[in-house]
Amino acid sequence: MDSLPRVFGDPLRLGIGEPDPRLENESTGHIAAYALGFLQELAARVRDYCEDPLQTEDAKRQACQLLINVTREGAAGIHLLSREFLSLFREVAQAVAVLPWDPVNLSSTECFAVWAVDHRSEYFFACSVRDQTHDPHTLHPGSR
Repeated sequence: MDSLPRVFGDPLRLGIGEPDPRLENESTGHIAAYALGFLQELAARVRDYCEDPLQTEDAKRQACQLLINVTREGAAGIHLLSREFLSLFREVAQAVAVLPWDPVNLSSTECFAVWAVDHRSEYFFACSVRDQTHDPHTLHPGSR
């Protein structure tokens, strides 16, 4: 199988652009598979940079920034599209999430899916806190 043409993103683009004509004969599934592979590779490289004692703190920060930039763009795309096609995105988010949408019981990926569709910061914040502390009681301070 031939590889897809290299299509570089524009970090200054606002909103969602038009599909690249060089990819018009590629399936959405193939594009998603390549994007997922590159994202996983980027995450693995960022981990390696952060674990490498020979890398400077600045190089580690820059690697982390690259991953944040890419995932932020993905989140922005979900946010913008879900505003236009809310019922479709909510249906998909609910299918991947444990119901009810309780941050204590959601995986990090499920938290992201719920947050991206419902845009409620409490899901994102609660999941972030839970993932950092691994203590579900921190989500509900009065529950101890």
